[in-house]
Amino acid sequence: MTSRATIGALAIAAVPMAVNQGFIVANATDPDGQWWLYHEMKSRVPEFLNFANGATFMELPRGKFKQIPARWPGEGKLRSFNVAVSEIHERGRAAGVESASLARTRDELLPLLMNGKITVKDAEAVVSDAV
Repeated sequence: MTSRATIGALAIAAVPMAVNQGFIVANATDPDGQWWLYHEMKSRVPEFLNFANGATFMELPRGKFKQIPARWPGEGKLRSFNVAVSEIHERGRAAGVESASLARTRDELLPLLMNGKITVKDAEAVVSDAV
């Protein structure tokens, strides 16, 4: 989660990474809790902003963040929540991958179409393979 200026922008890293001092890293100890933690934190951004201060830009100090208690559900609720939202987030991830693929295909085909190097029929064949 970003902790400076735009406090509360959240992401879940799909690969190992390092972050700088402008981020607060929070990990669920149970992998099934990652989506709960994400949505719990997202719902509390206005609360986090209340703890922020700064003259040049707002910052949520790590010490203040650590003082905010996490709300954690019981085991059953956590499992059912994870089942419900995991599929939704996977669909979103897949849609993002597809969107990037289609954008690359568009960026490759459009100049070729504009220059007359390929026909619309040729482009349709490439697009049908991409989708």
